[in-house]
Amino acid sequence: MRIRIMALYVFLLLPLLRPAAEEASWFVSSGIHSGEIRELVYEGDEILSELVWPLDSLLTVTLGGSLPLGGGVHLSASLEAGSLLMEQSMTDSDYLNLPERSEKTHFSRHPVDMKQYLEFRGALRRPVTTGLSGVCTNRKIRISPGLEFRLSSAAWTGRDGYLQYGTWNGDFWNPWHSGLPKTETPGTVITWHWTRILLAASLSVDVPVGNRFLVSASILASPLIKADGNDMHVLTGTVFRDTMYGGVFLEPALRAEYRIASGYHLFAVGSWSYQADTRGDTRSGPVGGELATTFKGGGGNDMTLISFSLGLKKTTE
Repeated sequence: MRIRIMALYVFLLLPLLRPAAEEASWFVSSGIHSGEIRELVYEGDEILSELVWPLDSLLTVTLGGSLPLGGGVHLSASLEAGSLLMEQSMTDSDYLNLPERSEKTHFSRHPVDMKQYLEFRGALRRPVTTGLSGVCTNRKIRISPGLEFRLSSAAWTGRDGYLQYGTWNGDFWNPWHSGLPKTETPGTVITWHWTRILLAASLSVDVPVGNRFLVSASILASPLIKADGNDMHVLTGTVFRDTMYGGVFLEPALRAEYRIASGYHLFAVGSWSYQADTRGDTRSGPVGGELATTFKGGGGNDMTLISFSLGLKKTTE
């Protein structure tokens, strides 16, 4: 309740604060990322299968810009594209004894080729200048509430690698262990195409330091998530399509900016992205055939990503 009251006070005070000076800008940056996207299969609330798709060593390049719309409102947009720098592998773990027993029963590992990584971001923000000065400067601290839209897409193909399956004893699969024989799987084994749409609220605080530095902290949060997955298992000739909604997305970030000359700024950004509990239905069927089987609530999607980027911004100041 206190948080809601404080948020209401901030909303009511925003029109009384002076909009920040309006200026257009564009930027280019490059980032390195580490993390994973999990494709999940649920049995009730238990994870029956977990496929982990790698984002470690992901290198991206981003182009973007910002335009003032009047009234202190800014529209920004960016497009990010990337690829894996080093060879990575996806893993597939099954827990087929659930709900009676929780041990792992099946495991496979397959090196992957990343076929696509793209993310479009569009945002509306209204920076406002407070009456508080920054550190060792008369420049004022700014706060920027906003709304952000993201459309993300990634695709992988898993090739070669191996399977390790526990044995069926009539009632249960015997547990998996790392010493089980490995069955090699030459050629294409699995493909996955993932897309996500989200609409999030954001809030950032910009603190000037001296005459050239600017330090910013921001948070992005949303329960408005839609994710789709298209998974083809080549060995079994089966296609799975997941349509999932909701959950939670959080992204705190820190940014440091240095003005190297009039209108030119170097910046560094570090962020942590977290998505969890996005759930929905799964349809399945043979490759090239009808997806006639539906598993209600059987699909899930989680994600964690740590990112660091460096860039150059040009403003019209």
